[in-house]
Amino acid sequence: MNRNLITILKLIKSGLLSEKCELDGDIDWNYIYHVCYRQRITCIVYQAIKDNGIRIPSEYLRLFQVQALNDVKTDRDQIRFLDHIFNVFEEKKIAFIPLKGSFVKYLYPRTEFRQMADADVYIDFDKYDQLKPVMEQLGFIYIGNNDYHFEWKKDELKIEYHKALLSSSYGLSDTFDACAKAALSRNCSGSRCDLDINDHLLYSVAHLAKHCITGSITIRNLTDIYYLKGIKDIDYNYLEKSLAETGLTRFYEVVCNALDEWFSGSTFSEETESLFNRILAVSKEATERKFYSAAVFQENAGRKKISVWHRVKYCLGMLFPPYKRMAGHYNVLYKAPVLLPVFYIWRPLDKLFRSPKSIRRFIKMNVRDSETTMYQYMVDMNRLGLETIVSNYENNHR
Repeated sequence: MNRNLITILKLIKSGLLSEKCELDGDIDWNYIYHVCYRQRITCIVYQAIKDNGIRIPSEYLRLFQVQALNDVKTDRDQIRFLDHIFNVFEEKKIAFIPLKGSFVKYLYPRTEFRQMADADVYIDFDKYDQLKPVMEQLGFIYIGNNDYHFEWKKDELKIEYHKALLSSSYGLSDTFDACAKAALSRNCSGSRCDLDINDHLLYSVAHLAKHCITGSITIRNLTDIYYLKGIKDIDYNYLEKSLAETGLTRFYEVVCNALDEWFSGSTFSEETESLFNRILAVSKEATERKFYSAAVFQENAGRKKISVWHRVKYCLGMLFPPYKRMAGHYNVLYKAPVLLPVFYIWRPLDKLFRSPKSIRRFIKMNVRDSETTMYQYMVDMNRLGLETIVSNYENNHR
């Protein structure tokens, strides 16, 4: 693992645990800031820089300061909106379960240390229609839905209302539907119900596994598990049994080893390095390669070599992404979706003139041997102990 990635991990640990941090050697602060910004951890790392009196170039110190303040503001805005929405749930007697960041951010030393790209909430979907006018009144815009959640967005807050905890693609729906039903059946405080802490940890492990497979993993997915597994009420006999039933035992071992090696300062094992390299790979080429491998696997759906049709389909999907992904790049589309055809024309032209390197990388990736791509991807998945989940995905898409 390169020196800059090790520096980032040291700074995150220092910021979270308020521990002393000493850095040595040449450090690329441009790279480090870029990783922290993409991973939504600038607030944690800035805290470590400030607490340890670490001297960094003034222009990057300023970037960290400004983004950390933005993180605090975003965190407060997200909490305010969620509190308001949760009060509406109570008024309308809609049962709900806070998931992921909506729950675990309160386990962190400071809530702004756990930034949320989106707020996940499981709700009684029979009453979903009652929420639509409330979301519109609050200024949220409906984005779309998939097989397990509906999405709404306003400024820095995106809310995903879950009708299932996990997509059916990974073969774990029955397990986590049972976890949600168990939470809703317990005596709740008002309309709010929480997953049993053992189920929340199990769910976070499955969610981390899903993101490893799709290539969209972040360091926050890993630190969530650090805080969840540190809760004293964990029933490890139940957890061990549940991990075995879901095929996540080996993956959980890799995750726990990575956390132990990271926070104890031990030498990283091969599996730990593989996991951290997958999480923190944020160069444009590495990111595109990671997402390409995951996309090829998903399009491949268990076949040994991707067909010409699936390759063309993937290329078209990258050139003309669905509305939701386009709106993520061009926010005006949330308010004016009718402009989508205009941006379909503008996007490739913009890429051609402003980022010709990305065009060359795209062409290079799509002419290489997909069999080699698939082989390396499967090696990575097996090293992380995800072969069972990958096999479930393949079987569900044959």
